[in-house]
Amino acid sequence: MQIITPARGATLAQIAGYAVVAGVTWYALGGAIADSAAAPLFGWQRLIVVHVLLALPLCIFVASAVRNRFATRSPLTLALTAAVTGLAATFLVALIVPVVGSVVESGSAGLWILALLRALLCLAVELPWCVAVACFFHRRPGSQNTSVPAKSFRESAIWTTVAVGAAIALPAVFINDLIGKQTVLASDLLARQQLVAADRVIARLSAAGSNRPLRGAEPTTVRRKLARTIMALEQRVDRADPAALDAQQTIELARALAMLDRAAAAQALLEPLAGERADAALLLAATLQEQQIWEASLAQFASAARLLRDMPDSAQRTAGLVQAIDGIAFCERELGRFREAQQSYEAGLRELPNAAAHFHFQLARHHQLGGRPTTAMAHLQQAATLDPQGYGSQSAALIRQLAAGSPGCLLGPSAVGK
Repeated sequence: MQIITPARGATLAQIAGYAVVAGVTWYALGGAIADSAAAPLFGWQRLIVVHVLLALPLCIFVASAVRNRFATRSPLTLALTAAVTGLAATFLVALIVPVVGSVVESGSAGLWILALLRALLCLAVELPWCVAVACFFHRRPGSQNTSVPAKSFRESAIWTTVAVGAAIALPAVFINDLIGKQTVLASDLLARQQLVAADRVIARLSAAGSNRPLRGAEPTTVRRKLARTIMALEQRVDRADPAALDAQQTIELARALAMLDRAAAAQALLEPLAGERADAALLLAATLQEQQIWEASLAQFASAARLLRDMPDSAQRTAGLVQAIDGIAFCERELGRFREAQQSYEAGLRELPNAAAHFHFQLARHHQLGGRPTTAMAHLQQAATLDPQGYGSQSAALIRQLAAGSPGCLLGPSAVGK
């Protein structure tokens, strides 16, 4: 009895065939149609790609075994049968993915269960097509010896374990890392009050099986609360009559529109007011920044800073100037003006001594992005010293991160702190 291992020396035609299999599977799972078709189950299209590619080795492994076991006499017949089965599986999976996704979205299946479910759906589509490819290009006995030398059971088990691990475990590791990054993004969007954009990310986190806390609650809980908030804002916006509103009410309406991701409508309301009101200029600058219109956003942040400097000293004036300077530096960095961005933070440090801890922390992040860990750590230590309660824990965590990723001979253990 021979133990079958993956076939060697695959022809270019076979490789092309397996590439087509991957494309067909991607199409069936929603990659070639609307993104929303697969979003309830996969969350992100990149996750579809990862699952499709990592399930392929296992399918090729099994297809080679099936070919060597059953296709010795009539490979074309088996190839045709497998192709028909693959066609049926493709249409069936394409139909059930949205349904399964809706069921999964309503509960909390867990990361590993969802990883297994996604892998099984990929295998259901890919396996029959891989069998078809393997059998179609099967060389008939006599033209060349195609038998695979017998291998030990141990070696075959190793191949199987590697293939199964690639199909299930590696996508789970990938989605776990992706969930971590997207949770940070969702938290940032919530902090900036971009509610609709945050809801899209949180919906995908829920679909991916994330149970990581987001502002102290699970993503599904946050999303339910967010849905109520968005609905209330939409009702408020729909009832509003911009012509009957004063300047402050117009700004509040524009703020609600910005939260609902209606940037163009918010921009139209703010532009007539931005030349005279700092709060309107700040909101317009932030709206333009979210659309990545950097030059226009930079101009509005600068205009807001000029208006604020003409105001009497107050906590509101200081907070507005901090936001304006942060916005100016951020836009300058996005435009590739790194020296100007640093100078903006340093000017804020001189102009607003009460916000010195904040600007030291921002300078630290700026130097971190620029690959200057020692300078970044010096600013972090100053931020923690000036405001231990506000920046102590954040600075300590970032110092440890910088120390771990930088040469120890330069930073030393004393840089990390206790």
